[in-house]
Amino acid sequence: MRVDGISVVITTFNGEAWIGPALRSVLDQAVDRPLEVIVVDDRSTDGTVRAVESCGDSRVCVVRNLENLGTARSRNLGVRRARYGWMAFNDQDDVWLPDKLARQVAILESHPDVDGVAGGYARLARDGRSRWAGQLLHKRWSPSHSPRLTAPPYYRPAQHGTCYVQSLLVSKPVLEQLGGFREDLPIAYDPDLFLRLGEVANLAAVEEPVFLYRLSSVSITGSPDLSAAAFLGGFAYMYAAQAARANGSDEPDLALFLRQYRPSPKEVRQFMNNQWLRNINTTWVNEGLGPALFGAMMQVIR
Repeated sequence: MRVDGISVVITTFNGEAWIGPALRSVLDQAVDRPLEVIVVDDRSTDGTVRAVESCGDSRVCVVRNLENLGTARSRNLGVRRARYGWMAFNDQDDVWLPDKLARQVAILESHPDVDGVAGGYARLARDGRSRWAGQLLHKRWSPSHSPRLTAPPYYRPAQHGTCYVQSLLVSKPVLEQLGGFREDLPIAYDPDLFLRLGEVANLAAVEEPVFLYRLSSVSITGSPDLSAAAFLGGFAYMYAAQAARANGSDEPDLALFLRQYRPSPKEVRQFMNNQWLRNINTTWVNEGLGPALFGAMMQVIR
């Protein structure tokens, strides 16, 4: 299947500090295909738009929302503006590896039955460009998270687990067939998209990182204001909707489901533990092991 051009959507909100490296990593891709980058600014109040416009690349256009629409709606807006038949996505604070698109295009063109390609990720270092490596005692490693496929390169989200949307290169007609990202889901719209794609399309994946993920306390899932009920409820609905589709039933009413959903005490404890570990990991990646251990000790004392 020939990939004649790729449209990349980057959504941003007050991302002045990070948008430059994220955008440059897309523009510098080692791929010989036409490329456009649609930056959807979700009504930023800082210098994000100026930072994007300063790149001076004609392949970049900026769409400025008149009101704050959120990530899912902003991505769908970018998809509607896209000129090419293949879609990819990046977040304002993440960085693609230089050969991301080239590796994925090679899979698409050698497997004409495939409608989209995902991939793994590694953590972004403090320098904002390279892969993070940690050291504990005498052991040094660079952790990465990638799908483990049973029949490479074919990838089944329900079987192999969902990937990050920042890794995805997908057919625009297939994406439009699904209606894009679910705009009514307050959270979990990324894994929801992968599960729905896996039900209607043939997908493949690169079993190695294709982008670097920035751990941050200002992300949606890293925010200290994120409640257990909101997070767990979004994912619970996603799986309930998946089960309903598999059984040929109507999906549950989202508003009613979220009103009635009550996570168990065990689920809430697990969520809190996961957030605690994430905060420690975020501090380690961004500030070093010493501050991470100190922060963990202070959280235990409190």
